[in-house]
Amino acid sequence: MATVGIVLVTYRSASTIAACVRSLRAAYSGRAEIVVVDNASNDPSAQLAERAGANRVIRRRGNAGYARANNEGVAALATTADVVVFANPDTLWPARSIDALVATLDEPNIGLVSPLLIGADGAPQAMVEDDLSLGAALRGMTRLSKPVRPRLPAVNGASLVDADWLHTAAAVVPMPIVRAIGGFDERFFLFAEDADFCRRIRSTGKRVVVNPSVRVDHVGGVSVDASTNADEAAALRTRALATYLDKHDGRLARRTFGAVGTVVYGLGRHRGQAREAWKAATR
Repeated sequence: MATVGIVLVTYRSASTIAACVRSLRAAYSGRAEIVVVDNASNDPSAQLAERAGANRVIRRRGNAGYARANNEGVAALATTADVVVFANPDTLWPARSIDALVATLDEPNIGLVSPLLIGADGAPQAMVEDDLSLGAALRGMTRLSKPVRPRLPAVNGASLVDADWLHTAAAVVPMPIVRAIGGFDERFFLFAEDADFCRRIRSTGKRVVVNPSVRVDHVGGVSVDASTNADEAAALRTRALATYLDKHDGRLARRTFGAVGTVVYGLGRHRGQAREAWKAATR
């Protein structure tokens, strides 16, 4: 039976982390190790994770962002894990749900599998998206089409649902894949790191899928809501999208996005987004 390493990144997650860790303990019937990386929370997130049964809690002195903290969690696993589970601290996992997801990886062409995420209202959450592109970003920004937003996976019974990328609140990945792509790209502080992560998994010829027969409760946005106001969160999204476009489409795409964003966000008095767009246009 596969050995599983579970990595959680916390930031001011005291309201949810203990229940999450306890649920993860019952979510896999085989050998599992839980590592929690706390991004310098000023609440008892780290202590609560320890009390709930995490094998190791890393207390960072500063907030390194989601991508770097996940990589540090993978590096800190004491066991030789066959599979890595990336779990947000506001998820609740049913008993043996990880067993079912690990079994999905028996199909050799699958590089990442996620359960269907269920919101507090009991309904499936929007969690999948198409690859990000300059055209889609500009059309959404200027309201020529819908803004770039996640959508519901097209569930058809228990069949796996393919996606360009999905939100990695509950992602199960073979360790060889994590190693092959080098983990998360630490240039992303928050947002779009999952888009980049899934794109690089697909570049290896593997599929990114949702297994709708497995459902995991997900509150969503707990750490973001606790750490940023709406303007700051929007600014972080703008910075992340600029980073993504620079990486995958080049400097011209990033500068074009930044130039248009400086005008659009400036006219709309979205100061944080306008600031990040200006940086993208001029650096």
